[in-house]
Amino acid sequence: MMRIPPLYFLLIQQTVSVDTCNDIWPPENGACKLNCGATVLNAKAASTATAKDGECQVAFASIDDLADYGNGTQLQGVDHIVTDSLYHAPFMGRRGKYHFFDHNSAVVLPDLDQVLEQKTNLISVLLPKKYDDFSKITDPLEQQIIAQALQVLGPDHVYVDHGDITNYINAMGSYRFTLIFEESFGKINPAVNHAFLLHTTPIMAGFNMMSTYFYNAVIPFEKWAGREFDENVTIWNKNEKRNVTVLKTKVERENTTFYDIHHHVQTLNAQTGILWNNQRILQDIIHYRYAHPWPYRFYNEVPNLKKLRNDCKKIELN
Repeated sequence: MMRIPPLYFLLIQQTVSVDTCNDIWPPENGACKLNCGATVLNAKAASTATAKDGECQVAFASIDDLADYGNGTQLQGVDHIVTDSLYHAPFMGRRGKYHFFDHNSAVVLPDLDQVLEQKTNLISVLLPKKYDDFSKITDPLEQQIIAQALQVLGPDHVYVDHGDITNYINAMGSYRFTLIFEESFGKINPAVNHAFLLHTTPIMAGFNMMSTYFYNAVIPFEKWAGREFDENVTIWNKNEKRNVTVLKTKVERENTTFYDIHHHVQTLNAQTGILWNNQRILQDIIHYRYAHPWPYRFYNEVPNLKKLRNDCKKIELN
């Protein structure tokens, strides 16, 4: 088990007081006016908001909130909608009044060399919380892969994602690769951030666009594996005007097995130095993105959204 640096918890628990809303989310009565003049709202308050309610209204609505309010159609009375839904706004981008901004929290471990020294295991498996009882797994392919993982690795290396820091450190801290059975379709799974910060290369078994957002840092899990085999094939030779037999390589698609994954990471293990160098860059990005806790980061971004309409003074920290 990986040792947990005390500073990791200290950094996570730190808070920064900001503005008149005092780091409270959701705000009392669902809305709060910031010093810059903009009003922040939760989804419920945004559903009844109109243009007359304020000069600049910015709502945060999660992917689940948007689903509850007509896929966002019932929140159109506000000026901007900040969301963690990748269906409504591109990663770290904007589409119309939708702006992508996830509310995950993560910090960089203080001693990364110590993290690398403790990479004594090859691969672990992280299952969604809904699979706390293996009998709840109904997908045949998932049943097969998890059964194979238990056979190859043993139950001590198969974890359930409970969302807490200690859980992530145990599930990833001593491993070079982690197979994550992603269930956060359409949004960023916090497990991915922690995988990067713990120097673990995630294998995503779900929202495979993560491998596009973080090129050469996330391994996409493919449900189908190609098997190559040679076969004698008879073809007509026009020049010789006769049938000839040639050897052709064919590819047959079969279900991916955990044995395929295990073999693949054993091969990649020789390249982990390259993967880890890439992760160091990602760790800087994640650190700067999540350096302060939610909702401070959200409140501090609101003036930037308000600047799309007019100038706004910077938020003053208390």
